[in-house]
Amino acid sequence: LLFIKMVHLSCQMGFEVIHYKKAVFNGVEFPVNRVCEDVATTFKIYCNAKNIAIIDSESYFYRSNRPDSITHDVSKTERLVEHGYLARKDMVDYFKDKDDEIASFCAYYLCNDIVRAKNLLPKNRLKENENLAKMILDYPEYLAAVRKDIVGTKRYMLSKLGKLSPKLWYVLNEKRKANARKIEWKDKD
Repeated sequence: LLFIKMVHLSCQMGFEVIHYKKAVFNGVEFPVNRVCEDVATTFKIYCNAKNIAIIDSESYFYRSNRPDSITHDVSKTERLVEHGYLARKDMVDYFKDKDDEIASFCAYYLCNDIVRAKNLLPKNRLKENENLAKMILDYPEYLAAVRKDIVGTKRYMLSKLGKLSPKLWYVLNEKRKANARKIEWKDKD
């Protein structure tokens, strides 16, 4: 379960490796000309590591508050969604035959990304972009990989809701994330 949480957090916030050995990068290639390259590679680095230490400090600084940041440039949203999908898809495919639990969690987060994309991008862009069109077509396959006994009832139901009503899912998920951030900030005080 700790490994699953680390993979998930690394996909959301990047990884905070202070000291590492060169060996953890064996067989890990960063995708060329793609954003979200950390999502596509961090889990492989974790898998290659013999030991992982978790420290309680914020040593990773991501400059998302810059006006020219790719994560805040609306014109690059489609590229972020597309490359994020490709990275998450790689993750699900990597764990599919190795570990059911991790594959199920990865499929859950991939489904969330797909539903979020349906809400953020115009329908014509979802059809015209080959990778995004494939993402929408593959959604039922990934949704079927989300297992209730692994991800829990709330996550499972939320992922099913995403198929039935993407707009309602989006509203509920954004509220859930906002509440989680409030709790997180209270804990830091």
